[in-house]
Amino acid sequence: MAMNNMFGGKNRTGSSSPREVAGHTLSSPLRESIAVELLNEIEYAAQECYNKDSVLAQKDFCDLAEFKWHELIDELLEQHPLLADASLGCVSTNL
Repeated sequence: MAMNNMFGGKNRTGSSSPREVAGHTLSSPLRESIAVELLNEIEYAAQECYNKDSVLAQKDFCDLAEFKWHELIDELLEQHPLLADASLGCVSTNL
């Protein structure tokens, strides 16, 4: 059963797709403020990765020689989903 979502669109679950949310955000008079807030959240998450016991904070040669991308991606998905979405979204659009 289709339901109205918060932007007036309809879909099966009643929630907006990421593309719909992006479209409404870009057409909003608050788009610059929203972009600044999102970028601040992403920057904070990136700093948190560096400050903790993150895969990214390991700088010893042995750690770098044994670096595995899946460990970094798993860490981002678990601890910083917004940063993961932004990073993986950028990578997937450039493939």
